[in-house]
Amino acid sequence: MPDLLLGVDPGADRVGLATMQRGDLVTCFDLPLTDALDWLSAHADTFGAAVVEDTRKLPIYARYRDKAGRDRIARGVGQVDAATGLLIDWLLARGVPVLTYTPRGKSGKKWTPAVFAAAFPDWPGEPSQHALDAVRCVAGRSLRAVLADAALRHPALV
Repeated sequence: MPDLLLGVDPGADRVGLATMQRGDLVTCFDLPLTDALDWLSAHADTFGAAVVEDTRKLPIYARYRDKAGRDRIARGVGQVDAATGLLIDWLLARGVPVLTYTPRGKSGKKWTPAVFAAAFPDWPGEPSQHALDAVRCVAGRSLRAVLADAALRHPALV
């Protein structure tokens, strides 16, 4: 059985990707959406399950008072929502169990490079924010627990 736990942070332009194996961080990077799909295709048979950040249920807070600013936010949110749906459907179609993660409260707080460095002190370099968010999806989770949670949502896949 594949034993990598995949973390995915969909974005409008880039996708954060991270993999964990038995609690150890294996990969952590981001790619443009089409390149991310190519990478996922090349490695799909290694994923035991995936945790995808899904912000589609969160409220949209438009800080701009002008219509143009609100429209920009709405378009960006729409692009992220579309990428999220596409990636979840893509993984499920390939038999990868998916658990969605909606960042809320303290667990939803963005990771900073300092938080990442404290959690993974031997990791070379500083990951992008999308990569950090992908790591946040899988850090502290076990493949077994994700599979159990995913089974509740997609019993036919587990």
